[in-house]
Amino acid sequence: MLNGIVAATDTKQRTRMMHLYYYAEKMNYMVCGTTNKTEVIEGFFVKHGDGGVDIEPLSHIYKAQVYQLSEHLGVIREIIERPPSPDTWSFEVNDEEFYFRIPYAKLDPLLYAWEHDVPVDRVCEVMDLTEEQVERAFRDFTAKYRATKHLRQLPPTVE
Repeated sequence: MLNGIVAATDTKQRTRMMHLYYYAEKMNYMVCGTTNKTEVIEGFFVKHGDGGVDIEPLSHIYKAQVYQLSEHLGVIREIIERPPSPDTWSFEVNDEEFYFRIPYAKLDPLLYAWEHDVPVDRVCEVMDLTEEQVERAFRDFTAKYRATKHLRQLPPTVE
């Protein structure tokens, strides 16, 4: 059943992308993605869905930095304060509940520490977390990163 739900939600995102490309090609535009570094590391995007774009200008900055950039650029409050959502369910759910399971205020610093091999004891000290909490987060990051490796790779070539 879970695979059926995932397949249905991924299809919705791929269908949305087909519509975006229809209008982009019709108007001679490019399709710009919104996947940020937090989502890239965790593999929180759909191949040929929200991950199938012409450019990804935010993929090198963490989600918290996207909010900072939005503030700097003067994006309206209604957009900045809207909870991030995959928008593929018939009921309201945000990305934190849906996928990350860690509050955003802790997620990016933990991802940074994991990505840069910051020692667990140092992370505990700075973030006021237990060793078990940090190690559990790091295990989750590693598992998701490995499980979604195929999403970050180009398809194989045939010669």
